[in-house]
Amino acid sequence: MKIRNKTLTILGITFFCLVLLLFVTADQIVGNSFGELEQEEVTKNVARATAAINTQSKNLAIIASDWGQWDDTYYFLLGESEYYVTNNLDIDAIANLQIDAMLFYDINGQLYHIVGVNHDTYEKTDVSIGLLQTIDSNKKLFSKPLNLSYMSGMINTPEGPALIAANPITKSLDVDSVAGTIIVVRYMDPNLIREIEWDTQLTAL
Repeated sequence: MKIRNKTLTILGITFFCLVLLLFVTADQIVGNSFGELEQEEVTKNVARATAAINTQSKNLAIIASDWGQWDDTYYFLLGESEYYVTNNLDIDAIANLQIDAMLFYDINGQLYHIVGVNHDTYEKTDVSIGLLQTIDSNKKLFSKPLNLSYMSGMINTPEGPALIAANPITKSLDVDSVAGTIIVVRYMDPNLIREIEWDTQLTAL
């Protein structure tokens, strides 16, 4: 083979290798860039969904606080508010709060009163034994004198995930006078999922 032909062959092979190398390198760079963008998007979406759930959880905490730090509730737990249930715990009033259950526990952590509702149909419902057992097993939810519990978040129940908030039952102007604990619950049902999807513009898979 003539030197000229050899030179052209070598140049051709070298050029081909350079093009192949550039293609592989570019593909890897683009792939990494898309991977990083996808990871960033996933991280943002998780943060948005978490923020939306935290907002719902804070709403429950506000409900628990409003009802827990109320003289009428305090005296109800002491057996001194005869018309508390009639005046305050009717199904419509509880359903309007968009919760599934409101539970009152005495100072010893014993269930004192319970209301279960379907906030879509405004009907009274039974609260499952599984939910009661789940709550009973979480002793940190219950307030004691000198050991008040203000908690909100998500728990797993036999019916599925639920948002929950606990607040000590006290006088409105004397938070040291503890009569028990109020707990409010809302299941992560399809309606709540749709609310979160609407707030975040995300769609559950």
